[in-house]
Amino acid sequence: MHCVVTALLVQDYLGGKIVWARVKMPNGKKVSHYFNRINGKDEDYTREQFPEGTVVPRGRRRKLFRDTREYLLSLKETKIRYKVFEIRFKRFLKEYQKTK
Repeated sequence: MHCVVTALLVQDYLGGKIVWARVKMPNGKKVSHYFNRINGKDEDYTREQFPEGTVVPRGRRRKLFRDTREYLLSLKETKIRYKVFEIRFKRFLKEYQKTK
């Protein structure tokens, strides 16, 4: 599920909130999905991971936590995956900026 680390990184750079939704796949299976809400608009940069016909409802925050980011980073494995992704992304940006 790359949506989690993507949503965290997008929030770092663009702000907004991370929201959670229980999506319904065409086969009826329901799975968690995370995306961003920036200036009141839903921005889903990982929507393509789901097949056509998947229903993605309007997201909401995770209960029992101040915000969804706090919840996601409370999960050890997610925190590690996020840090790896963040390092790789910063390295990519640095290399990309050298070419400009």
